[in-house]
Amino acid sequence: MFDGCECDFSSISLFDLMEMIKAYYPREATRTKTAIVTSTGTHHAMAKLFCEEAGQEIRRFAMQAFMNHDAAAVWVTES
Repeated sequence: MFDGCECDFSSISLFDLMEMIKAYYPREATRTKTAIVTSTGTHHAMAKLFCEEAGQEIRRFAMQAFMNHDAAAVWVTES
């Protein structure tokens, strides 16, 4: 689960984020979901767009944006 600073999320480009995921996510990993938690509506909208784009590009695991840490944790751990 990623729960970073909004300023970190907004200061990096979509392309750079997808390249980082491709480079650092090992093909043999067992993770099936990643949650991005944000605290403002603007950053939540950006995270949702990122999840949609990254999902089409990466397809190795599901990604979803949340504004509530507890809801994100439930989604990540449910099967």
